[in-house]
Amino acid sequence: MTSAPKYSYKLRPGYGSQELLIELDGKDASDDLLTDLILLFEQNQFKLIELKDGWQNDELHYLFKSVNGR
Repeated sequence: MTSAPKYSYKLRPGYGSQELLIELDGKDASDDLLTDLILLFEQNQFKLIELKDGWQNDELHYLFKSVNGR
């Protein structure tokens, strides 16, 4: 038996960039979302290298590094 995903998202390229963005659906937001996301990345050998607060757009930008690049 499979369960429904806890969060929904879209993976897309950044605006005018080669970087990939993970866009999370706001209706799925919970207090545990960021903790769950960072834990998932760390379990898959991603390292957090930068955090930017995009306060103008109510966004947080996390930059990770992996064996495949940034």
